[in-house]
Amino acid sequence: LGARTMGRIHHYQSAQTMAKASQAIVSQSMCQNKSGFRITGYLRDGLVAAAAIMMLFGLLNPSMKHAREISKEALCRSNLNHVGNAFGTFAGDHDGLLPHDMKQAGASWWHVGSAQKDRTSNTSSVMNLVKEADLSMDCLQCDANKNGKKITKALTPDQIACAKDIYCRNELGYSVRVMPNNIRKLNQFANQILVADNSPLFAKLCACKGCDNVPTGVMKITPRQMFLNSSNHAGRGQNLLFSDGHVKFSSSRKVGIKRDDIYAIGYQVNYQGNERPKTITEIFIAP
Repeated sequence: LGARTMGRIHHYQSAQTMAKASQAIVSQSMCQNKSGFRITGYLRDGLVAAAAIMMLFGLLNPSMKHAREISKEALCRSNLNHVGNAFGTFAGDHDGLLPHDMKQAGASWWHVGSAQKDRTSNTSSVMNLVKEADLSMDCLQCDANKNGKKITKALTPDQIACAKDIYCRNELGYSVRVMPNNIRKLNQFANQILVADNSPLFAKLCACKGCDNVPTGVMKITPRQMFLNSSNHAGRGQNLLFSDGHVKFSSSRKVGIKRDDIYAIGYQVNYQGNERPKTITEIFIAP
């Protein structure tokens, strides 16, 4: 009887020991689970915060991009305002004449930056504004022109005096009106366009040593190009400088009641670089 009693007591103690050990294991497991739930909660909160930030960025990014584009448009208008003032200054000092070198019939307007004396460019008129109307060359570049480059170094007065044209087409963010024959006075243009953002047809033409990208024959314009705006403002439109000095942004390259295409002569698609408008009311901005 005593042996059986002592065996039962020993069995009871062993059972209690095993129960306590099991309870300890369960408690430890519960603590681990609680810790795991806590980590999962932190991860969930982090993902929610990241998603909120990404959504906010997605909402704000178009607005920020639009604000940058509007800022570049404003800087472009400011540049063209300075160009317009220079036109007025030049005309006031030269009996109302515009700064234009294309006097002879058949003169080329697309040999920009050419070192050959017998080749001319329509952009030489802009260099005349720099030479004789105190126009800063920094005003010749549109900040929205992705292919453009700033003047790498300031030209000396002697270099400016000797220059007959800009040195490279990429240094100019604008295209200039090709004048009809025998039309050279500013007051002959009654509130008409003189300068616009880069032409989508001829802006890449340059005869300088670094580019040498001028057709030797006929250049054909594709149907798609006839509908493109200037690339300066991501194709959304172009700033236009008028002869009275004001600047306006236009979402279309066709202007006026007759919807005149400012970057082409009518519906002409073949160009040799010596075309000119026949009348003063016909607008042709190049190169």
